[in-house]
Formats: sequence, C-alpha cells, structure tokens
Amino acid sequence: MKKLIFCLVMLWGISPVYAQRFGYINSQKIVDKLPQYAEAKREIETLTEQWQQEIDTLQLQTTQLRRDFEAEKVLFTDLQKQQKQELITEKENELKALQTKYFGFDGQLFKKRDELLKNVQEKVFQATQKVARKRKLHFIFDKASDLSIVYSDPIYDFTEDVMAELGLTPKNQGGITNPKGDKNSNAAGDDDAGVGQPDNTPSTPPTETKQDDKKPTTPTTNKKSGKKGK
Repeated sequence: MKKLIFCLVMLWGISPVYAQRFGYINSQKIVDKLPQYAEAKREIETLTEQWQQEIDTLQLQTTQLRRDFEAEKVLFTDLQKQQKQELITEKENELKALQTKYFGFDGQLFKKRDELLKNVQEKVFQATQKVARKRKLHFIFDKASDLSIVYSDPIYDFTEDVMAELGLTPKNQGGITNPKGDKNSNAAGDDDAGVGQPDNTPSTPPTETKQDDKKPTTPTTNKKSGKKGK
C-alpha cells in the first residue's frame, strides 16, 4: 500500500514557533488494523493474480510463435517469413500493451488500488484530525511515510489515540499521559512540566512528639507545722 503522508496544520491563528505543539503517528500500523484495508488488500491481490495469468498466457503464446519460426524458417518463402515475423511483432506489442494496461504507472492496478484505499485513507485522516483538535496539536507527522525521522520520543506518538478514534482500541489507552491526563503537555513551547516527571517539591518529614521522662514524686510535708501529715 502506498504510504500515507499526514501533516495536519491546525489553523488556529499564527503562533510563535515556541508555542507550536506537534506529534506523529504510524499510519501503516493503523490501516493494518482496519477491516476495510484487509478486504481491499484481498481484492487487489485477486485482481493482480488474474491479470498476471492473462499476461503469462500471452507471453507463452508469443514465445511459442518465436520458437516455431526459428525452427521452421528455412522452409518458408520470403513472403511467409515476413508474415510470420509480423505476427510475432504483433503479439509482442500486444503483450507490452497488456502489461502497461494492468501494471503501468497509470494502469488498472494503480487506479483500483487508489479507489479501494481511498475510503481507508479518508477514515484515518478524519480520525487524525479529531485527535489533533482534541490535543490542540498544530502538526501531526506520519512515521510510516517517506519523511525521514531519525529519532522519535514515544511521548509524542498519537497512533493509539487515532486507533481509539476509529474504535480499534479502548479510549484513553494510547500513548503516555502525565498526571493531569494531558498527553504531550511537554510539547515544543509548552510551559508545563514534563510528562510523567515526579514532583520535586521537598516534603517536610512528620515530627514526632516526645514525652518527657516521668520522674518519681516525693511525699509533701506540712511546712507550717513542721510535721509530717498524718
């Protein structure tokens, strides 16, 4: 399947570079999970086999004509040789035309694939747009496209979010989220703390109450009388 390329630009006003938020998806991983893609792929494979068999049959006929001519040309007159060669040339041209018709750049296979996969691509595109709006992203790149990505932090991966929009995975199961539940809160230019980072605020250890050691008490005396109380 031709790789999908997404670069969704959410036009919510021109923002400074430091305020832009972005993420990426793997469109191939998404479409592989779609039942519509599996059906389209099977239909394309079936048509490819049928067309290839038709080409192979014509190829065998052309090859046989060439072999027969080479084996018997000594028996032919000049006119017969010319007629046989014209027939072979005609078959060869027919073969080339058939190959171009089915598998050429703008052939039936290309058109059929584009027709069958158009709905799949549209579903993924719409789901990606929804994720971009919900997450307030300005750009979403496709890791499965020809765009070269040397390294990508999983925190910016919204593939699972798009799959959830398509009903392929449970909601809120995609990617990594921070304690606030806002995935990608640490996107480029975001002033929030990094996702999943621990709280560095020092905590005061609980104080322990100590009881004074109890001292033994002594009996009191009557100071006025100078006598011990009876």
